[in-house]
Amino acid sequence: MGKPLYLGWQEKFSQDDGHIIDEQHRGVLASINSLHYFLQQGHGIEALLPTTKIVLQYMQFHAKTEEGLLRDAGYKEIKQFVRQAEQDVGEFKEAC
Repeated sequence: MGKPLYLGWQEKFSQDDGHIIDEQHRGVLASINSLHYFLQQGHGIEALLPTTKIVLQYMQFHAKTEEGLLRDAGYKEIKQFVRQAEQDVGEFKEAC
């Protein structure tokens, strides 16, 4: 049939039933798996560019959502979270 997924959803990833974070995590995984699929198919950069942009945008708005939730919860390590999210996005851009 098709190539296997690069990343599969696991229940241990779940934060809470019906939580926006879980939905966004599934979306990020789906976007990454789409990119992996296109790479496995041998598509060139022209075909990969729209998918990489989607993954990047998903990572960015997911980090903002999670940051907002953590701020609302009074998370003490928020600066560390923001730095890590920025680093993750930077590393993805660099890899692309």
